[in-house]
Amino acid sequence: MNITIREMAEKLKCYDEYAIVYHIRPDGYCIGSSFALALGLQSIGKKCIVVGRDNVPQIHQYLTNAVQQDDTKNPVYFSVDAVSPMRTGNYADKHFTFCIDHHRDNSINADFKYVEEDCGACSEIVFKLLQAMNVVITKNIANLLYTALVTDTRCFQTSDTSSQSFEIAAELVRYGADN
Repeated sequence: MNITIREMAEKLKCYDEYAIVYHIRPDGYCIGSSFALALGLQSIGKKCIVVGRDNVPQIHQYLTNAVQQDDTKNPVYFSVDAVSPMRTGNYADKHFTFCIDHHRDNSINADFKYVEEDCGACSEIVFKLLQAMNVVITKNIANLLYTALVTDTRCFQTSDTSSQSFEIAAELVRYGADN
């Protein structure tokens, strides 16, 4: 079911454990968005693991190594920045409770889904979601989201880069992101 960002923020409070799934062949934007979401959920008392078929590339491990992976027993699955089940790799057969994305024609079947097709980066959606949940944006979260925003927009050069992209980038720098 497609829902608003505010509705998703409320639904996220209903569950205690999350498996956040990033797409195959991970890059800075899916890694940054997924791990920032995990930190935000953990900050409000939720348990999270961040998973994907492929390991986090070495170039991004300095951002992710400090993120604690919780012990989860029965997490709900949350797809981040994956346009189709196939892009989730070996998680394609999982039931996704949540999905956020910015790609047109997202085909992931999820109980609660938010897709913003005219958005330059999925990290913009994660930022707005964390704000709707009243999560304090820490320097770590800001660094993850800024990395995701810069890599997804190719340094603000893609055609879907908008004023929202720049406004969120400025906010993230104010929160301590290393630009």
